[in-house]
Amino acid sequence: MYDKKTLLMLPLLLCLFVQPVFAEDTTSKAERLATAPTGDGVDLSSIKRGRLTEEQAVSQLKFMMVAGWKRMERDLLTRGSFKAFGLTLSPEGEFKPLFIDSQEEMPQDLQIAALVKNVEAIAQTRSVWGVGLMYVTGNAREDGTIDKRIAVIAEHIAGFGRAWSYPYKLVDGEVKLGSPTEKEMKPIYFVTNGKR
Repeated sequence: MYDKKTLLMLPLLLCLFVQPVFAEDTTSKAERLATAPTGDGVDLSSIKRGRLTEEQAVSQLKFMMVAGWKRMERDLLTRGSFKAFGLTLSPEGEFKPLFIDSQEEMPQDLQIAALVKNVEAIAQTRSVWGVGLMYVTGNAREDGTIDKRIAVIAEHIAGFGRAWSYPYKLVDGEVKLGSPTEKEMKPIYFVTNGKR
């Protein structure tokens, strides 16, 4: 019925086809442990978050300020000034300006007071990483000219704040900035339980 050759080849062929089924698992123990579910949930309240350094927080505040510059630059060029506005920076890095309704008829000190209340309320929600204000201020000089400055006050949820003041002039349709001053400031908007 079967010849000798066929009978010898049959066990060899069976060994070749059966061996992969019984092959040893070549996955290392480290790989199995790394991918194996533990069954335990993660307690998010026990995770410690890394705190931003002052340099990182100030860098984010500067990003928010630059985004504010882009928003007001056109008004500054056409009118020589701009209406005060608030600054917010989301955790995703999205800048949003904050305006007051009927701002055109309001004196600047009332605009700033209303913006301060709104910025403080936004900061208290702790849903943003940065808040601030941007407005124009000026001081009369002895020669009768006005020293115009762009004032920026910005604060980070991590507890760092800065105030910048940029002197400026409009020359041939361009904004010329003088040397800015930068001051460290204590948080006034991101306050927790009366602590700043």
